[in-house]
Amino acid sequence: MPSSATILVVDDDPSIRRLARRMLSSLGFETHEAATGQEALKHIETKSIPLTAMLTDMNLPDMQGDALCDWARNLRPGLPVIFFSGAPLRESARLHLNTPNTFHLPKPFTKEAIGSLFDKFTPPCHPSAS
Repeated sequence: MPSSATILVVDDDPSIRRLARRMLSSLGFETHEAATGQEALKHIETKSIPLTAMLTDMNLPDMQGDALCDWARNLRPGLPVIFFSGAPLRESARLHLNTPNTFHLPKPFTKEAIGSLFDKFTPPCHPSAS
């Protein structure tokens, strides 16, 4: 694992991105942000940016989070994904939860809730102690 774990936070609401970034930073993670699925895919396509996981809203302005998950995993197979949403997940998203390293985080969320999900990744996803 890289010396620092890096999470891509994808949400069209800047206040949600800021909140997630603060929580993840306090847990020791580095973050990158994207407001749309297309913007997220540009980050994912950039292989020079190490990504440990992606935290994505289910309802983005240009695509659904489960479609973004599919595209992201075509580019980076096995990328851990956390879907977060204030609404119940659609059936297509719930099916993704049956695949390894895919989780759901209901909104509103807490730092503890985010942190506990990283323990469930295979292998566990934590920033390395320096």
